[in-house]
Amino acid sequence: MTTLLTAGCATSSVRSREQADAHAVTAGRVMTRTDYAMPSTSAAAMVVGTAGDTTIEALVAAGTTWDGSVLLRIRVRVDPGKFDSDTTTRCYRYDLDHTTDEARPAPTDCPATAPLVLTSPPPGPDLSADATALAAAFDQVPTEQRLNVQYVAGLLRQQFASPAEVMVGLSDPLTMSATVSFEDRCLLGILPSTGAARVASARGSDCHGG
Repeated sequence: MTTLLTAGCATSSVRSREQADAHAVTAGRVMTRTDYAMPSTSAAAMVVGTAGDTTIEALVAAGTTWDGSVLLRIRVRVDPGKFDSDTTTRCYRYDLDHTTDEARPAPTDCPATAPLVLTSPPPGPDLSADATALAAAFDQVPTEQRLNVQYVAGLLRQQFASPAEVMVGLSDPLTMSATVSFEDRCLLGILPSTGAARVASARGSDCHGG
């Protein structure tokens, strides 16, 4: 079977397309398997590379795994060297969000873009004493007050005095988010209406990366 590549996309059989889609689903799960925020470039680095007849490349990686996006290009070859071999190249966009356990791939057109050169993902963060304090403060919030912006903000401002800057708001109708910014570090906390809170710490004063 002959495969025609045009503008970064390929015509292909159902076999290779299904394999590419399956790899895309797995990549979304791997990139969001941590319970802390990491740069999207680090998340993409966990899935790129070549294994067997499949190559995954990252074309775009912005923000963090709690508020960012990734664009992957996946190339699959089925039975290379055989008469009925085929190849597909497909691209998938992932909107990374702290409210979901996995990023679902959205098929999209492949841009004529060179792949990013990514470093290995960093190890999990060493939560600072401040991050531990934020987690402890969340534990003090009664269930019925978890979506009360004024209540949570007041509690956190008691815990983190000036010059720390505390910002609290609803990221969606069932999730409270809070940031505590210092000159050299930042804390990001997610407090859902039910279930466990999530806390991350990062260097710099921007919790959302860039």
